[in-house]
Amino acid sequence: WAYNQRTIRPQDVLGKTDFDLFSKPDARKLSTLKNKVMATGKALNKKMWVTSNNKKVYLEIFLEPMRSEIGKITGVEVATVDLTREKVMEDALKESTERFKVIASNTPDHIIVQDNDLRYTFVVNPQLGLTEKDMVGNTDYDILKKEDADNLTKIKRQVIESGKPISLETSLVNQKGETNYFSGSYVPKFNEQGNVDGLIGYFRNISERKKTEQNVFRLNREL
Repeated sequence: WAYNQRTIRPQDVLGKTDFDLFSKPDARKLSTLKNKVMATGKALNKKMWVTSNNKKVYLEIFLEPMRSEIGKITGVEVATVDLTREKVMEDALKESTERFKVIASNTPDHIIVQDNDLRYTFVVNPQLGLTEKDMVGNTDYDILKKEDADNLTKIKRQVIESGKPISLETSLVNQKGETNYFSGSYVPKFNEQGNVDGLIGYFRNISERKKTEQNVFRLNREL
């Protein structure tokens, strides 16, 4: 049994009950799980925080019935995996992601994250009449005109393959068939090993500015 990266010796647990090893609330939960396995004869898998020796640890617990040669249930076999580090990192990432999303949602900017297959995994302030649900899990070919999807995919592939950011202005057709204009950048996203595993896009809708520029240009030509 791994506990906070420390191996518990057999003599530390032999002859003891859950109430000797864990806090009373956790011991009751574990006893309930074991009784259920013995009553049903079915294995269980559970992830939970437990407290032992005044320390908290997040365990994945595997419970299987022990049977005699004639098939009678005689006890419960338990195996545990210490997932404390992974759980702490997961919770921290979730918290930071939620905070980032709240902050980003209060800006006019459009932020996206895509994986190596260019499927959207994270979206803030969707544009073009699309929703987060429309985008997450899909590629540009699922949500845009083929011509627009071709253009963006070519640029994004270049970012992923080169590992270098690209800044650009581009136009895209929204759900109503209207042209919208965007200015921003795509930057490569790196994993812990330093390899590119997707990209991040940060864009601002500049459609109003473009319309103004086009109107000024048209007026100048008419003068």
